[in-house]
Amino acid sequence: MAKFMKITLLLVIAPATIVDCIEESGIEGRGPILDKVYFLGVEKLSWYAASFYCEKSGWKLVTIESARDQANLMQFLSYYNINDRGYWSAGNRLSNDVDWRWGFESEEMNYTNWQNTDQQCQCVDTSDCVKLVERNLRWKGEDCFAELDFICQKNI
Repeated sequence: MAKFMKITLLLVIAPATIVDCIEESGIEGRGPILDKVYFLGVEKLSWYAASFYCEKSGWKLVTIESARDQANLMQFLSYYNINDRGYWSAGNRLSNDVDWRWGFESEEMNYTNWQNTDQQCQCVDTSDCVKLVERNLRWKGEDCFAELDFICQKNI
């Protein structure tokens, strides 16, 4: 499993990204809206392992609860030119195979951005976790055991 070592280099960059930290074990930084900090792991993990990794490091898998959150995350990934891969988010329907939630104990999602508008009907039985699709970060149901890159976040 990836190590969470902090070898930090602080940079003052463009106004859109106030302070960024580039770490040996991933990339950490903020988007233009400064209420969240993101961390990208450097190895692909299952949804379960990614969720555990974030939690044990004091973070959580990324949540997108508004169009503002979506735009903030897209700008962060575009800034580093790393929007060309799919990422795990905290989204899942593990509690009952029907209702999509952020994490294990949250309310149902109020904001959605599915790649297909009728996502509830198009997921196969094993697609119980939310992948953020390459380039546009729209959402897609994915098998939770698939190994993908992942994004952790902290609210500040």
